[in-house]
Amino acid sequence: MTEEHRTHIAPAVAGAREGETQPVEVELLPSGAYRILYSPGLVEGIAAGDTIRVVAMRAGVSRSYSVGVISR
Repeated sequence: MTEEHRTHIAPAVAGAREGETQPVEVELLPSGAYRILYSPGLVEGIAAGDTIRVVAMRAGVSRSYSVGVISR
């Protein structure tokens, strides 16, 4: 993995106020999916090593996403 494939996404924090997110470092894969590099502390349902895809971008919040797990 090269540094150019690393980026951050900001999934919604479960149980938090609307629009509250946590930055998560990910690797962009050739398929357009993302591999989680470090387990987030506040986002439920994803962990380091999971491959995820963006399900929906949250309106009005830059880089804020709802995600779905493809593989663990």
